[in-house]
Amino acid sequence: MKYKKARSIIFLFSLFILNSEEITKKSSSYARFNFVEGKTYIQRAFELGFEEAKVDMPLTRGDRLETEEGRAELYLFKGNYLRLDFQTKIDIIDLTREKKDHTQIQIWRGNVYLSLDYLDREKSFEINTPDLSIYLLEKGLYRVDVKESGETEITVYQGLVEASGKKGATLLKNEQRLESKNGLFIHKSDYFYPAPEDDFERWSEKRESEIRKQVARKGAIRKSPSPEKSYSFKKSNSVFGHILNYITGSKKQEERNLSLPPPPKISARTKKTQVGMAPRGLSKSRIKKERKK
Repeated sequence: MKYKKARSIIFLFSLFILNSEEITKKSSSYARFNFVEGKTYIQRAFELGFEEAKVDMPLTRGDRLETEEGRAELYLFKGNYLRLDFQTKIDIIDLTREKKDHTQIQIWRGNVYLSLDYLDREKSFEINTPDLSIYLLEKGLYRVDVKESGETEITVYQGLVEASGKKGATLLKNEQRLESKNGLFIHKSDYFYPAPEDDFERWSEKRESEIRKQVARKGAIRKSPSPEKSYSFKKSNSVFGHILNYITGSKKQEERNLSLPPPPKISARTKKTQVGMAPRGLSKSRIKKERKK
């Protein structure tokens, strides 16, 4: 009996290892650090320990990023940038670049600024927080803040998003803001004056300006170099890392489970992080109608 259990565990380990090797070979599914300021750390999907982030360090699905007294800017692809404020923690759930693009980010806490210059199709970029699912419908500039209590605030400087909560979904357009708590919208979306309100916003604007200058000088959107030329993924000393805890159900890894490299269809697992199950999104006809307003 013990022999059969041992064989089963070894078989599961083999599946995880093969999956991780397959992911790291797909360079098209990489992102990278474009700018790092202060202390920022990364935890690989198959490792328990953290390593300090450096410019041009590659990122792939399943990786966790955490800032302390530092900020970071990620280059995703095709002119898309994600910026992290102090005391921010996120997981990269998906970075699929095959056939149809799909990017999915889980924000556990902190402030995130997204500059989206390319969108393959509506809802191909998704952001999850503890109580909302946010689907990007247009290119633009966005900010998502997640408080320690789990409350979420979405700010749309330019663009269009669909926010899906516990009891419905709503659209946010240019210069609109929305707050939610426990999966419920606190109030209807309201308009705001798009002026820098805090240090993170001013820092993001500065980074945005510097990138525009780079683009203007080069005459094209900066393309991300192949990250494996500068870095390679190190094999963990403990090969099974948090996978063993995942299989044995360790409480310490309860939150970390979301970061394991997912299969192509991962929406069901992502919903586990939500308060309740997010309802079905808005129809295409509804979105089209709201755009015309």
